[in-house]
Amino acid sequence: MKQAVRFKEGTDSLDGKTITLIGLGAVGWYLGEYLLQENVKLYIADLNQETAQKFIDENPGKDIEIVSLDEALYMDVDIVSPCAIGGILYDDNIPKLRCKMIWGSANNQLRASSQKEEIRIAKRWLSETSSSRQSGGTTPLASSAERRNTWKARMQAMKN
Repeated sequence: MKQAVRFKEGTDSLDGKTITLIGLGAVGWYLGEYLLQENVKLYIADLNQETAQKFIDENPGKDIEIVSLDEALYMDVDIVSPCAIGGILYDDNIPKLRCKMIWGSANNQLRASSQKEEIRIAKRWLSETSSSRQSGGTTPLASSAERRNTWKARMQAMKN
């Protein structure tokens, strides 16, 4: 996440960032705890409201707010961090995103049926972000070793 911020802003500081964390499972919970050490405003969403409340209870005095799953993806924040189910980004909802960046541990965040479609959707996200909000968002397409091996080729394809 810090690398995404560095790519976009020239600094890897998360201080003062607003972040929506979607999913407080095995990865999301610990990511949330880490982010709280970085002085962020953290919005959390989880299917289980008790889990979200437990997260707040175990992190007293921190700037945390529970939000609904329906609103989490579309919040006006610096970073949305999907850490639950994949396939949440697709053609119909990309124009509704108001975040500057997406960075999370959910597998296959782009809902696509092929690598070609994944690249097309990623290009659209970058285009929507650049033109409508004047910020070049960062979407991690690599979620497995196989995908990481093709990262450079995909980034080159997106530039074209």
